[in-house]
Amino acid sequence: MRLGMILLALTGHAHLTEDPSLLLSPHNFEVVQRANSGNTVRVTVKRAFKEAGPVDITVHTSRGDIARSLTADATGDVLTLESAFVPQGGWYSLEVKQTNARGTEAVVSSLNKFAVGDVFVIAGQSNAASWAEERTATRSAQASMWDPESNQWQTLTDPMPYTDGGGGSYWPLFADLLFAKEGVPLGFVNTAIGGTGIGQWQKGGASDSGIPLYARLLTAVSGLNAQRGYRMILWHQGEADSFYPATYREQFLNLVQTLDADTHAASRWMVSVATYNPDDLYAPQCGPGTVSEELQKIQRALPNGKNIFPGPTSDDLIGARYRYAGNWGLCVHFSKEAQPEMSRRWLASILAI
Repeated sequence: MRLGMILLALTGHAHLTEDPSLLLSPHNFEVVQRANSGNTVRVTVKRAFKEAGPVDITVHTSRGDIARSLTADATGDVLTLESAFVPQGGWYSLEVKQTNARGTEAVVSSLNKFAVGDVFVIAGQSNAASWAEERTATRSAQASMWDPESNQWQTLTDPMPYTDGGGGSYWPLFADLLFAKEGVPLGFVNTAIGGTGIGQWQKGGASDSGIPLYARLLTAVSGLNAQRGYRMILWHQGEADSFYPATYREQFLNLVQTLDADTHAASRWMVSVATYNPDDLYAPQCGPGTVSEELQKIQRALPNGKNIFPGPTSDDLIGARYRYAGNWGLCVHFSKEAQPEMSRRWLASILAI
């Protein structure tokens, strides 16, 4: 044994380097879904050494460090590990140290900011996406959003990625209200696309512009399930089906069943009542418009108390006060006055279950 190796063995210290690129998940600003049975975080890293020794995971919290030492798998280029119990809340930092089998080399990978709280998937058409009048952002700094295309998390702010709107929404306002009530950080991924009907959300379907709707929803849900899942899918859709609602119930339930089959997991949904259509998309002043009582009845009957729950209605928020005109508003998208009202209504629906 060489003298240098003898000294390393005697002192117990390995040569330490840093390589943040080895840490694959979680990501900075990611919110990991909390669980009733205890919160473990799935940590994924690229293997640093062919002959690996122990892997040490340390979560740094304001109440102290949470540490766990694991043995690396014998094979594979990627290691998937479970952290020790992590309390709900945040934001926390994370450090993963891989040591080689001889204990002479170690590599540390770290991230600065992640949390344990509740994660929501948003789906539907434009009023679920970033098509509202006023851009908003979280004021509590306790909410983030995920873009599956870039696989990046960032602070929740309009316009949200992975959707097609360039305007505002009510989701940052809703996030701040829910954080004030429940006190845990929140994560969102928005799959909604403007102008889409329930038929286009079936497996293999696409928007009029060719965006594959179900495939994107499946990508988002599968990505979250690879960590610790999510709390609920928030569904705000129906305007595109208000004139032909006959098959809405069957198609919505088929969407739920198909997603569950493809993900091998049970999904949970919250369904809003949304059927309003304006009298004139290009009117300079938004009129009363029309709603579909038939579709309203179908949407209100979908919740079953098991995996589908009632969400808010938006059909009474009509006219110039709650919808705005012009090429962007089209008298169907929410005004800046409707946005906080919708955030309060989603909050009430979530707190009711």
